[in-house]
Amino acid sequence: MVSSRLTQHLAYRYYDHDYNYFSAFGVSNIAHKRHRAEYHGDVALALGSTFAYGVDFDREDANVAGVPHLRNNTGYYAQQQVRAWDRLDLIGGIR
Repeated sequence: MVSSRLTQHLAYRYYDHDYNYFSAFGVSNIAHKRHRAEYHGDVALALGSTFAYGVDFDREDANVAGVPHLRNNTGYYAQQQVRAWDRLDLIGGIR
């Protein structure tokens, strides 16, 4: 969605990989899946100022040699960007 003051981006990726590998201990199998979703928004404010915000989600699910591994990461962020005197950019944020 795009307007004169608001811009938004949404993305999703999926990765699925299953393979066998050979080592000195014999044949092992890796089953690996990964989901990643991202959302980012920008709001143009007065006097050359922009407020940016978003969220990232990453899920990884793997089975390596019969041992399950699971990881979920979620991150949030917000930042204020201000342009001063056409030469100085000030950015403050939190993650």
